[in-house]
Amino acid sequence: MTAPAVEAAMVRTLVEDLYQHLERIPYYTILGVPRNADTDTIREAFYRRAETLHPDRFYNLADTALRTKIYEVYKRVAEAYRVLEDDASRKLYDEGLRHGQYRLIRQEREGVNLKQPDEGITNLQAKRFFRLGLDCLRAGDLKGARLNFGFAANMEPANTVIAAQIRDVDAKLKGTKG
Repeated sequence: MTAPAVEAAMVRTLVEDLYQHLERIPYYTILGVPRNADTDTIREAFYRRAETLHPDRFYNLADTALRTKIYEVYKRVAEAYRVLEDDASRKLYDEGLRHGQYRLIRQEREGVNLKQPDEGITNLQAKRFFRLGLDCLRAGDLKGARLNFGFAANMEPANTVIAAQIRDVDAKLKGTKG
């Protein structure tokens, strides 16, 4: 095997392994650092993972399923870095981790003010419809937004992020009927 082929096989193995367990892997494992790692070690680990897994490296990959997995894994790598490099966030995360929570998702106002609007959505199809709903909102299409958020809610009925968007859109729709 050539060097690029070996690297591609290693990346595929890493991505498949991380993606398969993405919801049950601590941020430390995602970055490949020990729990007592200092900020510099965490930063270096993030840059190594980013160099290996950045989605821009795989934009022309024919295997769309693998490309999607790479994107999802990379987002979690970036999320892990954001949380672990900040002392206050890391402290909150470590506390949650002791109680079996593998992610730190801050949801002010039930999820409306997340760093990434779809951060609290785990189902990929729900996430897709949620993003379509956001696109409709930006375009001023409240009915289209409500429809897409409704599809997302059908896939993740208990999700507070989606529910908050539906409430906001319903209030706007109610206001335009008067």
